[in-house]
Amino acid sequence: MKRLEYMMELRKYLSDGGLPDEELDDALRFYEEIFLDAGAEKEEETAQNLGSPKDLARQILIDNNINVDGNPEYFVAEKNNNHKNSQQNFSNTAEYHEQQNDNSSTLKKLLIIAVTFPIWLPIVCAVGGTAFGVIVSIIAIIFALIVTGVIFTIAGISIIFSVPPVGLTMFGIGLILTAINGLVVFPFIKWICKLAVKFFNWIVSVFRRIFGVRSVV
Repeated sequence: MKRLEYMMELRKYLSDGGLPDEELDDALRFYEEIFLDAGAEKEEETAQNLGSPKDLARQILIDNNINVDGNPEYFVAEKNNNHKNSQQNFSNTAEYHEQQNDNSSTLKKLLIIAVTFPIWLPIVCAVGGTAFGVIVSIIAIIFALIVTGVIFTIAGISIIFSVPPVGLTMFGIGLILTAINGLVVFPFIKWICKLAVKFFNWIVSVFRRIFGVRSVV
């Protein structure tokens, strides 16, 4: 059932039931907004979630203290039951619309990402390539320092007895390079690892904010 047909029937049942004009307008306005929030393509589904216009009108009349059957002994119980059913129906409808809105928001974000693809992809590639180059260079320097320190140390030990000045010099350079590796290089590697973890967590948080994903922890 479409929105216009549903609202016309609802108005008829409420008017026939004796609902005052002010409450009638308020009720119609409320359910009209529900249809509008759901959208034109969801009119039939929204009408189905609300129930038939006759049953909904009966519930509204009872909520407004209008005895529709002339049976006052069952009036209070029926009002309470209908009120609970109404709350459940509205809750289900609200949850459904909220889920639909979330899906629509995600699709919009994906569309924006796809449309801006030619803009952000070169930037990401440039930043990623630069970062990769820097990391490779740092690794190469660290490896060179380690290898050089080992070579100088071994060479100094091997010639320290045959050519003491040269052997001591080379051995001393090897020890200096080894000390640099221990005092500077390895803490720097540890700092780089922590920085990489923070950067990865930042990327994850950005995607969570874009797609509205909440952290499980």
